[in-house]
Amino acid sequence: MVKLHKKIIDLLRQHLDEVQDALDNLPGGRVAGVVVSPSFRSMNHQAPQRKLIEILKGQLTADELSAVGAIAALTPAEASVKAS
Repeated sequence: MVKLHKKIIDLLRQHLDEVQDALDNLPGGRVAGVVVSPSFRSMNHQAPQRKLIEILKGQLTADELSAVGAIAALTPAEASVKAS
């Protein structure tokens, strides 16, 4: 569901700085993945997830929300860490 993917990113860009889109369009029209923003730097561990949920719940329909899978909220530093 490319339309939902775009809507999510557009919404996040209205509320967060320098959003990097690493979301995937999954089978069945679901959207999941990673969102990177320096806006998450000053937040404690759980706050970025709460912020994402707050933004999406306030702007997406119930049907759209049901098509949103897991989205990780990372800072640019977290996103650049290499797994060992």
